[in-house]
Parts: sequence; C-alpha cells; structure tokens
Amino acid sequence: MKDEFTGSLTETMATLEATPSTLRNGRKTVAVAGTAEALAASTAILAVTVKALRTNTNNIYVGTSSVTSANGFVLSRGSSVSFAFDNLADIFINADTNGEGVTYLAVDT
Repeated sequence: MKDEFTGSLTETMATLEATPSTLRNGRKTVAVAGTAEALAASTAILAVTVKALRTNTNNIYVGTSSVTSANGFVLSRGSSVSFAFDNLADIFINADTNGEGVTYLAVDT
C-alpha cells in the first residue's frame, strides 16, 4: 500500500534539521607524516569544512583513524571538503610532509 503525503516538504524538512547556532574553527597539523591524527578533541558538530593549508607543499588525506595516502580523501594545497558529521574527534587527517595540515570550520547547535 502506498502512503499518502500530507503536508509540505518545507514543513517536513524543518522538523528533521537542527539549526546551527555555534561556529567552531581550528587548525590541525600532522607532526609526523604518515601518521593519522584526529582533527580535534571530542566535539559535537553538525557539519564541517576541512581546508588544506595554502602553505602545504604536498597532499593531505582525510578519513578515519586508519587514513593513509592510499585510502584517504585527497586535499591538495588550498582545496577543501565539506560534509555533515557528528564529532570532530572521529575525523582524521594524514599528510605527506611533516608539519603540514588543515584548517576547519564546523557548526553545531
């Protein structure tokens, strides 16, 4: 049996989304290239943008605690990625070069 939709999409979406009210920003560098490091301490968020530093000379990799150059989302110098997520501590970066990294901008309620 097919369910009937009653109401508007806008009304339905409003009940599913939280409105961000707090902005968080930070910077994270990888001390030893080839070592995955958490973006930050445990911090609840709704969404984040991670941007590779303009001063980087090589790539940054974004992913899980096992992120490497072979399996990470690649960010070249100055590039960024944005996505919905719930905790900064569960987002990891890795680098090709010691001391290179990212800045991030996150929102939460």
